[in-house]
Amino acid sequence: MLDNGQVKGVKIVDKDGKGKIHASNVIISAGGFVHNTEMIAQYIPAAKTASQFAVGGAGDEGDGILMAQKAGAVLYEDPWVIGMWITAALPETGSLLMDWDKLYVDGYGKRFLNEASPYAVVANAVLSAYEPWIIIDSSKSNETLLKPLTDAAAAGRVVKADSIAKLGQQWDSQIVH
Repeated sequence: MLDNGQVKGVKIVDKDGKGKIHASNVIISAGGFVHNTEMIAQYIPAAKTASQFAVGGAGDEGDGILMAQKAGAVLYEDPWVIGMWITAALPETGSLLMDWDKLYVDGYGKRFLNEASPYAVVANAVLSAYEPWIIIDSSKSNETLLKPLTDAAAAGRVVKADSIAKLGQQWDSQIVH
């Protein structure tokens, strides 16, 4: 509820009907906007495809943020993503879940984060990195990825090699110098 541009409370609707709660301060805790592609494109363009992989609630469409903005709230100037995992837009690669047996490098071939960082830090670092890559080995923890990644390599979407040196040779044509 606004009174001369000042928030003075909230209007509510519950099982008993409509009502008003008068308050001198109001805190809005309404979730994020992971399922609002327009807001993602506006505030976090690097995450423009995040909605297709989102685990946020179906109602995370930014309604609370838009309501607060309409009432004159100033939004945080550096929105970020609480990413739960890193994945690729490749079939059957959901198990590219963030863990500590993968190496993250950017399009320059440089490692850009500590893989043991909390998931929100990793997700935002990946979104901020220039053309991020995930390097995995053929260990047991990655075995479910090997078939879909081998298929993707045959289609030219993944770089695959039997050693780090050979990987570097194949990858050299794709990284920026």
